[in-house]
Amino acid sequence: MSDIFEARRRVEKTLTRNELLAYDRVLATHLTKDALLPRLRQACDNDANLLLQIKQSSDMLEEGKKNSEQ
Repeated sequence: MSDIFEARRRVEKTLTRNELLAYDRVLATHLTKDALLPRLRQACDNDANLLLQIKQSSDMLEEGKKNSEQ
């Protein structure tokens, strides 16, 4: 989602005020719940997967410590 706003920042330097207003009107049509929800779900899934990987790595390290102490 930040890519949308990054693109906006790039073009705002080269557009006139009226062009920028038109750009924002078009951009607003893409910033709807239906358009953003799949991207938000994907981002949440990515974060959940990352957290799961971190937990699994942590569990493996903990298990390795326990095994080396025995």
